Amino acid sequence: MEAIISEAVKHLNLDKSNWSPVKFGEIAIQQKKTVDRDSSSLTKYVKGEHMGSEDIHLREWGELQDEYLGPAFIRYFEEGDILYGSRRTYLKKVVIAPFEGITSNTTFVIKANEKKLDKRLLPFIMLSDGFSEHSIKNSKGSVNPYVNWKDLANYKFLLPPLDQQAELAELLWAMDEVIERERELQESLNFNLKAYLKDNLVKDSKLDKIPLGEIIESLEAGSSVNCHNGGYDPNGKGILKTSAITGENFLASEVKTVLKIQESKLKKNIKANSILFNRKNTQALVGSSKFVENELPNIYCPDLIWQIQIRSEIIFPKLVWYYMSTEQFRSQIESLSNGTNLSMVNISQKKALKVNIPIPSRTKQSQLIHELDRIDNCKSLINSRISDSTSLQKSLINQIF
Repeated sequence: MEAIISEAVKHLNLDKSNWSPVKFGEIAIQQKKTVDRDSSSLTKYVKGEHMGSEDIHLREWGELQDEYLGPAFIRYFEEGDILYGSRRTYLKKVVIAPFEGITSNTTFVIKANEKKLDKRLLPFIMLSDGFSEHSIKNSKGSVNPYVNWKDLANYKFLLPPLDQQAELAELLWAMDEVIERERELQESLNFNLKAYLKDNLVKDSKLDKIPLGEIIESLEAGSSVNCHNGGYDPNGKGILKTSAITGENFLASEVKTVLKIQESKLKKNIKANSILFNRKNTQALVGSSKFVENELPNIYCPDLIWQIQIRSEIIFPKLVWYYMSTEQFRSQIESLSNGTNLSMVNISQKKALKVNIPIPSRTKQSQLIHELDRIDNCKSLINSRISDSTSLQKSLINQIF
């Protein structure tokens, strides 16, 4: 299927000579129906934070009985409606509602005008670069910019005839199906990795457990330095952005170039077999980590991240990192973290070093690493395929609209 779609996109020759110029407001209709929550039988709601960037599928939502919602949550939506985040539109939050529910009045609820548009195309139009650029350009405010519906409705683009719309919709949705299947495989691999770690490290009561401090060769906080506003200069010295340490199993190439006059403040560069550990961040990210297999000669850690070197004669460093990804380890870190402000909490070095790490036999360590790496390599391959597929889909959307 992937090869067929790639070939179809490669040979797509769009003749727009019979396409008609339209305004967005002609093919999309804003819905303004409100809900009295006290008397409504609706149970689900959608916040802006539930909507992913450039992802038309809603993967999270809330239940009304679980949380207090402010008075802004009055907008009703039906299954199949498009929800669009009208604030910070550069985030490109466009999702198709999979059920009926309630959202905030800052989220536009939109239906297609099916007399002029195949409704299957509407979310893709709204993800096109042209639509996003128009929305961003017409947004108002600096701290939390927003766009008005009337400005959004004035966006102009070329629209194909209905019969051609159907063909293009089928191609775009076929591509979406490929991406979703790849995401499902990714989720399956994530589950397998967690299950394997749980069965072989977390739940094995026979394993010796040693405090982290006793297996560490060195631990050093990163550097606090001023950087250039621009991108990374590969000929200079760089420092990782804190955002480079996330839940994924690869090191993002997010680097800032250090100012020459600040280079003397830099500490150790990132060494081979290092674990980079978030010591201070949001509650969800404190304790997250990365494993770096090869030395990065001119790249350094920021001061919110520890660079940890493990005594490899006791345990393979990479196995420690794998254990750090488990819910068991993360829950321990969370319980030991300090800070009343949930947007920024931290863990002290003294407390972190007391967390116990299970130590299998050397033979068992090798077996675990082999299997965990096998699963992790499959995850990396799927991540790459998802990236390629979404890039292809985005390219097609912008060819059309």
